[in-house]
Order: sequence, then C-alpha cells, then structure tokens
Amino acid sequence: MEKNMFRDFSKFRKIIGVGAVVLLLIIIGFSSFCILSPTQRGVRVTFGKAGDTVLQPGLIFKTPFVQSIKKYDLSPKQLEMSFSMGSDAAVTQDMQSVACNIVVYWTYDEAKILDIVNGYSEQSIRNLVKDNTLGSIKEVIGKYSIYNIVEKQDEVTDKVRLALINRLSYYPVLISSVTINNWDWSAEFDKQIANTMAMAQQVKVAQQELEVTKQNSQKQVAEANAAKEKAEIEAAMKVSVAKQEALAREAEAVGFANAAKIKAEGEAEARKIAGEAEASYYKSLEPYADVIKTTRGLDIEEQRALNWNGVEVPTYLPLTANGTLVNLN
Repeated sequence: MEKNMFRDFSKFRKIIGVGAVVLLLIIIGFSSFCILSPTQRGVRVTFGKAGDTVLQPGLIFKTPFVQSIKKYDLSPKQLEMSFSMGSDAAVTQDMQSVACNIVVYWTYDEAKILDIVNGYSEQSIRNLVKDNTLGSIKEVIGKYSIYNIVEKQDEVTDKVRLALINRLSYYPVLISSVTINNWDWSAEFDKQIANTMAMAQQVKVAQQELEVTKQNSQKQVAEANAAKEKAEIEAAMKVSVAKQEALAREAEAVGFANAAKIKAEGEAEARKIAGEAEASYYKSLEPYADVIKTTRGLDIEEQRALNWNGVEVPTYLPLTANGTLVNLN
C-alpha cells in the first residue's frame, strides 16, 4: 500500500511539474508581445534604458523579463481649473479681481515622445500644463481692463490659448483647445455692468429709432424722387404724343393737299386730253364738211316732211313796215 501511495505521489509531482512548465511557457508567450492601439505610441525599454525608436500601432514583440513597452496615449486629455474671487483670482490692468473656469485639452507631442520617456513622468507633464495655464491666463488678463474683459471674452480666450501654446512650445505637449467660462467679478462691478448694459440698451434703442427715422426719410425721398420721375416721364410721354399727333395732322394735311393737287392736275390733264381729242376729231372731219352739211340738211328736210300736216308753213316771218309781226288772223 505504501508503494502505491509513493507511486501516486510521483505521478502527481509529474503532473504538477508539467503544468508549471506549461504555465511558464504561457506566461513567457504572453510576455513576448504587446499590442498598441491606433491612438497609442510606444517605446521599448531594455533593463530600464529607453530605445531610440517610437513604436507605431500594431503587434509589438519583446524579450520577456528583459524588455518592456512604455505606452503613450495620444488621445486629448482634459485639464480643468477654477479661479475663485479670493487670493487665487486673476487681476486686471485696472486692479479688478476676475474669477473664471478654464478647460484645456492637451495631448502628447508624438515627435517628442522620446523626450518624455527620458525626462518626464506623466504627472510632471500634467503639472507643466497646469502651471503654464495658470501663468498664461493671469498674464493675458493683466493686459486688459475689467470693461474690456467683459466686452472681449472671446478675444481674451484666444490670446490665453496662444500664450499657453507659446509657453509649452519647448515641451513635449500640444494644446488642442482652450475654453474659458463662468467669468466672475465683484458685486460692485456687476452693478456697474448692469447700469452700463442698461445705458447701452438705451443707446441701442435710440440708434435703432434713429435708423428707422433715417430709413423712413430715405423712403420718403425715394418715393418723392419716384413720383418726380413718374411725372417727368408722363409729361415727356404727353409731349411725345402731342408731337406725334401734330406730325400726323401735318402729314394728313399735306396728304390731302397733295391729293387735291394731284386730282386737279389729273382733271386738267383729262380736260386737256379730251379737248385735244375733240379738236383732233373735228379737225379730222374738216375735209368732209360739205358732205356733213348736205347730210345734215337732208336730215332736216326729212324730219320736216315727217312732221308736215299738209299746211304750208312759211319759212319766214311776215313783218310790217315798222318791223312788227303781221297778224294773220
């Protein structure tokens, strides 16, 4: 029985040994590579010494227990800071305290990742961004009066962003965006702002009313000019119509005169032609004048014979000595 127990224990030790070897191989296998995501960059570190190459996204192989991969995520990181109205507040050019909330998005500079691994920790980078943000906002606000801060908040924000970029240009950090909101100042200045805004609103209303009056005046001038132009056009049209009518009447009168002249000339010409034709006709009959005379006499005699009633009618009138007609009754 003791032999069986010894035999079982030996088998168990072998199983444990094989399992340990398999586990060790698995650990070594998983320790031989790592994966960098699309937003990550890496640096291979061998016995604490960083390599000189920035590793790109993908499957990265390394020597187990000897090498490690230091990863840096290039996704934007957020830093939010608040300035209260106490001793931490920014001070304007005219010595007014200003508080605000500022949000900065930053990321590692991929071109300077080797500088990070050799000289900075993640916390030291965050402190750099925080300290330079504080310095930038106080520097910019100190160049503005409190009134300009109120009126030019977008401009102030942009200048803080540029100042922060300039301050961090020597460090392995890139600034993505800067947002400043929740501006605050003293209660006294809040009252001044309210009064100023009210006055500005009144000025704006007055300017709008002036603009409306100006527009109405311009409208009236435009309407007057339009009416004047319309009257001038209508007058010109009337003159043009009158001229056309006068020309038409003149043309009609000239036409009638020309027609009458042409008609008279035509009638005279016709009479002339008729007279000439008649004269020519009678002239053509001159050689036959005796014949025509004889023929006409015969026609008269024939007519007389036809009209005779058997009574001889004298062909002369009897006259007395004193020249009066003889009374035949």
